Amino acid sequence: MGAGVNSGKQGINWARGLLRLWIIASVAWCLAIFSLRLSIEKVTWLLSQTMVHVKISNTEQIDYPAEWGVQRIREDLEKRMVAWDQKDRDWAAQLSESRKAECRPLIDLKFADYPPNLKEDCLRLFFVGGHHGWHGGWESQVEALPKLGWNVLIAAAPLALGPPFVLLVLGASILWAFAGFKRSST
Repeated sequence: MGAGVNSGKQGINWARGLLRLWIIASVAWCLAIFSLRLSIEKVTWLLSQTMVHVKISNTEQIDYPAEWGVQRIREDLEKRMVAWDQKDRDWAAQLSESRKAECRPLIDLKFADYPPNLKEDCLRLFFVGGHHGWHGGWESQVEALPKLGWNVLIAAAPLALGPPFVLLVLGASILWAFAGFKRSST
């Protein structure tokens, strides 16, 4: 017989067979875990194009990238509100006392009844120190947004890769231990 031809007298190569079985089972396990997680979660692969809209007033809105998350958006809003409040206080401090005196009697009037020349200044003066704020509900926009697909896969990685790794180490240890029981050829 020629070189490299199997004569059929060799036994089963358990190590090679079990390694191939482990590879097939591991790939199937990982695919199952990753596909299950991706089907459970609301996923997008282009989250950077998603915006969160925070309404500051009836006419003003600030848009934030969704990947900033609730905490970072809230911190930025708080910084902006502090700056706007300070700007209003600085403006009010520079407003003449006579202008402030003209506005004081108007506090109980409806905005539509203000004299046209006082509308803007008096309305702004009444809200100085009242702290700017934003309308709630924007947080639910962030929570309802789909998660970035790569983040879902990374979160699922320990469950997908852990058991196959443990099985590999356990199987290799058992094969190593049984290899010590082979008969010596001497």
